[in-house]
Amino acid sequence: MDNPGVRNMSTLEGKRVLITGASSGIGRACAEVFAAEGAHLILIARRRKRLDELGAELKEKYGISVETIVLDVRQRPAVEEALKGVEAVDVLINNAGLALGMGRVQEANPDH
Repeated sequence: MDNPGVRNMSTLEGKRVLITGASSGIGRACAEVFAAEGAHLILIARRRKRLDELGAELKEKYGISVETIVLDVRQRPAVEEALKGVEAVDVLINNAGLALGMGRVQEANPDH
């Protein structure tokens, strides 16, 4: 993958990357990039079907290991329980959840 933004990511081969909100959008795009670099993925999202499809696709395309966890990160007890069995990760992409009290990104004041 010739992506100028990730040229120096070759050190990610074999690293463990956990991505929340992984079933679509930015999370899915991150999963694709890290998979292409040889990272082993732990993908978390609420939508089982999308998550399972993505995991299978990335395993087949890149030959990496992918663990999927169906989880709503807004439920703290469920997060704590689900992550008990997860070994340490090298990279965390915390892409899920809500930013309560915040406006839309395009309307936000960049000084805050």
